[in-house]
Amino acid sequence: MFKGYKNFLSFIFAVVILLFLFTATTYSQDQIHSFKNGGKIRMGRGKTSAIVKGVVGVNGEILYGFRAKEGQRINLRIKSVGNKAKFVFYAVRGDMIATDETTFSGDLPEAYGNDYVISVTTKANRSNFTLEVFIK
Repeated sequence: MFKGYKNFLSFIFAVVILLFLFTATTYSQDQIHSFKNGGKIRMGRGKTSAIVKGVVGVNGEILYGFRAKEGQRINLRIKSVGNKAKFVFYAVRGDMIATDETTFSGDLPEAYGNDYVISVTTKANRSNFTLEVFIK
């Protein structure tokens, strides 16, 4: 192998990662199951709630996806010191349901494939949070 091959591969890898990070925030049904930073919220069989704990950095975003049926009642609450962490909640390929919130309660609208996304953000340097999801 030639001398700069390792540096070239590192450069290509960095470019690919940067392109991935700077693409528009539009998520398809297939992507809902492969979020790297948050993941899919799963409720155990017969369960109606889930609690997720995490840390989000300044101007960062942690994505959580879950599947539910249109018309089900959902209650979302995010707790953090000083209420610094907020969430945006929307249906995949659908409407924004709640934006820049700490709580939300309502009936789920129609969503493509019954998939929904919660995006946790903060304007603080770093925020520990607890996200509670209740579905009936």
